[in-house]
Amino acid sequence: MYPMNIARTLRLIAQSCLQIKAGDKVIILGYTEEDQRVAAALAAEAHTVGAEAGVVLVPPPPPGVIEPPAFVAAAMMASNLVVTLGLVDFGHSQARKQATAAGVSYAYIPDLMNDELTELATSSDDLEAVRERTVAMAELVTNAKTAHITTTSGTDLTIPIEGRPGLPLHPVFEKPGHFAIVPFYAEVACAPLENAAYGVAVADGTVVGMPGFNGVLTEAIRFVFEKGRVVNIEGGRTAAKLEAALKDAGENADSLAEMGLGSNHRMRDILVGNRRDNGIFGHVHFALGRNVDLGGKQMSPIHTDFLICDASLELDGRIIMEHRQLMV
Repeated sequence: MYPMNIARTLRLIAQSCLQIKAGDKVIILGYTEEDQRVAAALAAEAHTVGAEAGVVLVPPPPPGVIEPPAFVAAAMMASNLVVTLGLVDFGHSQARKQATAAGVSYAYIPDLMNDELTELATSSDDLEAVRERTVAMAELVTNAKTAHITTTSGTDLTIPIEGRPGLPLHPVFEKPGHFAIVPFYAEVACAPLENAAYGVAVADGTVVGMPGFNGVLTEAIRFVFEKGRVVNIEGGRTAAKLEAALKDAGENADSLAEMGLGSNHRMRDILVGNRRDNGIFGHVHFALGRNVDLGGKQMSPIHTDFLICDASLELDGRIIMEHRQLMV
């Protein structure tokens, strides 16, 4: 049995986030004992409303592997909703992209035991407020040609984004083919035009997606971009190790892949060192590597996010976000 706060969160996920309904076919992927308990509880919630649900245990993808096993990819395409748990995450895979393009929704639950998820009195109204802000920010990005990101720590980065949509990755599944981290993560993701960004990005928050570097940075890393690629990295021992790692990481590992805008204004502004941090409103993250799954054209073995804290954002010269306030 789960404590009441966990049970409440599971119900919030099933009803308010995933909006599971009668007739849905749900596949839940996990690996650990904790994953199995969460999967069983979610399956029970699905069965309660008349949906079909199956649980599959599959090992997390090893470093450098982003695609699920073939049988899992086939099962995803035969479902209405795919839920992955813990370390089992295929969100940046071609299999996920193909599934969501076909109308299959995809949800990732990284850590249900996170205190923030169980102790905060998160409600459906909270989630709706986050959804509205995310959708509004995504529309602004979609209609812009150029993004300009600055911080007091030295970031001054210009990113051409004309024709690249802002993807509203919020935790409320209203339409088929939606994908997001649930229940409390939200961002606007955009794949910039390749080989075009220039300027400086100072990462001073969390790194996600690069083995050996995941977690909260203890020292800032300064990236210099020319024509969309990193031409210099500075910042001490961690920066030197990262520069060496990127050289060995394969095709386009040094190339800008994503601009991500945290859009959850209800989230605690405390860095915990995992993907959750990228959803905090007022922070921006950029990724190096692959972006074909976000609407770009760039392949790479990696997709690594670097968080830029307390950022200001201009779109086509118009201030959109500043001092953790939405200015429009």
